[in-house]
Amino acid sequence: MKVVVSILFLSVVLSGCTTIPAAVDRPLAEPQPEPAQVQRDPDQYRGQVARWGGSIIAVENTRDASVVEVVARPLQSNSRPDEGGMSPGRFVIVTHGFLDPEIFTPGKAITAVGTLDGIQVRKVGEYEYSYPVLRAEGYHLWAPRPERRVHDPYWDHPWGYPYGPSPYWRHPYYYPYYFW
Repeated sequence: MKVVVSILFLSVVLSGCTTIPAAVDRPLAEPQPEPAQVQRDPDQYRGQVARWGGSIIAVENTRDASVVEVVARPLQSNSRPDEGGMSPGRFVIVTHGFLDPEIFTPGKAITAVGTLDGIQVRKVGEYEYSYPVLRAEGYHLWAPRPERRVHDPYWDHPWGYPYGPSPYWRHPYYYPYYFW
């Protein structure tokens, strides 16, 4: 009985670690096209459902829609953009309604799901870039990740400066107080 309860508890805990937000959780075609593939042949992918994410570059509001310009990033298992991943290109998300540019600020991570709708030519500096268009049916703006603090075994000890180094300063892996 204890084994069954332990397995159930562990499966519930682990399933919560990779949950896709409800706004972007939708069945998708396999394999998912990359923005660069859609950029090369937009008619082949028109109408296909895709989930893309990345870092916001800019938000432009029109009369009845918002256009979010995004640098694409590979998605993790929970659909959060991998901020360290190489970019497969750029794309735009078109949403119905108003998105506040003070909330959807450059650099924030966003994931959207919707149908692919051709390309839109926009300027990046002097260069004309063909952006694949994703007409969003749902999107999720990710909260910023907490900044990781580098552990300094000489100064990060229970007594604090100026009382001297921690007795663990020579063995940082055995240091009992990690502050991440």
